[in-house]
Amino acid sequence: MVSPSITFPILLLVTLSLTTSRVSATKQAVHPYNGNEIYLQKLAALDAITLSIEELQQLRNFVNLIPKLKNRQMLNLQTLNLLFNVDGLVFEMGDLKSTLHRVRHLKDEHLMFDAYTLRRKMARIVTLGKICSSSLVNNVDLIVLSMLNRKIEDLDMVVDNAVCRVLELKTGQFSG
Repeated sequence: MVSPSITFPILLLVTLSLTTSRVSATKQAVHPYNGNEIYLQKLAALDAITLSIEELQQLRNFVNLIPKLKNRQMLNLQTLNLLFNVDGLVFEMGDLKSTLHRVRHLKDEHLMFDAYTLRRKMARIVTLGKICSSSLVNNVDLIVLSMLNRKIEDLDMVVDNAVCRVLELKTGQFSG
């Protein structure tokens, strides 16, 4: 038979061991990605890219609608200028979309270049958006101008967020 002086410490060690393993299991259950910040950052980057693609598609649909507006259908030099600018804007948005799809794969060797490309293309879209806005000023309801500018600002914001998240992955510096 085991003496009580030996039984008590053994029982205490077993109890502490079980309690510690339960606490550890509870922490893992509450935070399944505990300690895996890179994985969470990849998910955040992918979400930001997905939002950017969706926002881009909404802007593209809106821009393609502008020439179809009834008061834009009178053919004049300003309308032709607008159509030219809309075509340029749609082309740049197509390039931006293909770059976003490429970035979605998060291939390490291209991330820095693609982040630079996204910013450059977004700056071009902002510039073309301003040119389109100036073509619309006298001939369209101000709400259309406001919507175009707001949609471009929204796209700029989500693309910038995607670029920042991609660069965080590349550099390993996470903002949390």
